[in-house]
Amino acid sequence: MSIPRIAKAMNNIDDDLISGAIEYENKRSKKSNWLKWGAMAACLCLIVVGAFVAPGLIGEQNMEQPLGQGFFNATVIAIEDETVTVECTESLQGEISVGSKVQISTNTVSSEAVPKLEVGDNVRVLYIGKTTEGNTVVLKDTISIFLLDEKGEPIVQPVDGECLELPDIEPTE
Repeated sequence: MSIPRIAKAMNNIDDDLISGAIEYENKRSKKSNWLKWGAMAACLCLIVVGAFVAPGLIGEQNMEQPLGQGFFNATVIAIEDETVTVECTESLQGEISVGSKVQISTNTVSSEAVPKLEVGDNVRVLYIGKTTEGNTVVLKDTISIFLLDEKGEPIVQPVDGECLELPDIEPTE
């Protein structure tokens, strides 16, 4: 179509049609705005819920140790020849629950010396594997046993029996 022909056709358009086109209000656009905002709100809800749920799911998977390894704090309640019975006071990692009575061997796998234990001592036990006999959990292999100081930190003793003093490390800025 040529320009003069378009101009001639534009002159023949009724003024009512032009004013109606200017005042036209699209009713579908209001519905689509609600759909857009509703979809964005639903996505935001999924993101917020995912942010709270996902770390818990991931954290539970990471807490499982290979080969049944774990460690816990306990109080010595009985001492026999080569075994010690303790009661778990704090489950730090693994499957031993607080309040469980646990039988451990004093023949440890590690090179750390087993401290001289007395009933009532607070200890930290590192272990691999467990079996249950009645109300008592029996650990298959005890890696090491440490006495705890008054802050609940392990006291490390090498094989020769001398107590090591660990230096205080100041945090760097």
